[in-house]
Amino acid sequence: MMEFEIRPLKKKDIEKVANLEAACFVKPWPLNQIAYEFKGNPCAKVFVAVDKEESILGYLDFMITFDSATIDRICVMEKYRNRGIASKLLDKMVEVCKSQKDKVEFITLEVRLSNQKA
Repeated sequence: MMEFEIRPLKKKDIEKVANLEAACFVKPWPLNQIAYEFKGNPCAKVFVAVDKEESILGYLDFMITFDSATIDRICVMEKYRNRGIASKLLDKMVEVCKSQKDKVEFITLEVRLSNQKA
């Protein structure tokens, strides 16, 4: 079984997450958007899955507003898929949502019709 840790995004991770975006999405977010989610968006929460070498295996970006949470991005490096990484990222999101002062009632994810894996 693969060992990895789920932790909040750090500034040093931003470029690695941008590279992961480029590998996973047809229309990846640019570096400045990821940096904004990290520092400029007070509603955003970003978590990464890292191995013991601090390599980024996957990440989750979501936003909490009032009683809902919206998943903006979730992706895992292709070679590490189907190993429970996305599930652990989602578990972390649920944990964060449950810890909010105002109860999160809904979690949503919008996907393109062509994204069959989602």
